[in-house]
Amino acid sequence: MGPAGPDGSGETWLYLHRGACLGCTGEGPDRRRTDEAVEDSHDHSHPGWRDLPAPSAVPSSLTVC
Repeated sequence: MGPAGPDGSGETWLYLHRGACLGCTGEGPDRRRTDEAVEDSHDHSHPGWRDLPAPSAVPSSLTVC
């Protein structure tokens, strides 16, 4: 088994994930899940992205049939 995770729980983390910025030296905290690391990166590079409205529907010109 691998080393204990950095969260202090004593549980083993098989993988460690961290978001990183390609435009600067910014790095997010250690995360257990990929999704959390991606969200950290989005928070850094696109502040306010969580407040954007979700698209209501896919335009018919983009559907495949």
